[in-house]
Amino acid sequence: MPDFFTVLLEFVRYGILSFGGGVAMLSEMSRSLVTERHWLSTREFTDGFALGQFVPGPNMLAMMFYGFRAAGLAGAFAGFLGMFLPGAIASSLLARVWERVKRSKWSWAIRAALLPIGLGLSAGGVLSLTRAAFSSLNLQTAIVAGVLTLLAAFLIYSKGFSTMLVILLTGLVGALLLH
Repeated sequence: MPDFFTVLLEFVRYGILSFGGGVAMLSEMSRSLVTERHWLSTREFTDGFALGQFVPGPNMLAMMFYGFRAAGLAGAFAGFLGMFLPGAIASSLLARVWERVKRSKWSWAIRAALLPIGLGLSAGGVLSLTRAAFSSLNLQTAIVAGVLTLLAAFLIYSKGFSTMLVILLTGLVGALLLH
């Protein structure tokens, strides 16, 4: 079992690299925590992310779960500190600097250049989660889950249905079809 500082340093790395959105780091976190360090199983990684999305607050609260699985309560605290402290410090420093440079021509170029990087990293995170979620499913379950996902996206984005209603309905249909 890793110690507090080992977990803290690992999560500080994520906190620094994921400034602006932790979802972009999911692919790297999965590689490191599951494949390289073996602190989590693929299922635990996916469940932790789902838990982080479910509870109120920042969606990267999954870091506390990941830290807990790696090193108990001390690991949970280390995961929380490591993930959120770098962003909090950087945000306060960047806010001060940004006020002075936000109208310069090069600031627009930097933001435009960062957009495709952020999109690519987020897509990698989604791919990692999808791969992990579907790896433990049999073919029938994977097909039902895929169809329900597409149906949910269609109802929410094309028909304007309430997200909460669609989640509840597709969850109910999935439970009825698969159990």
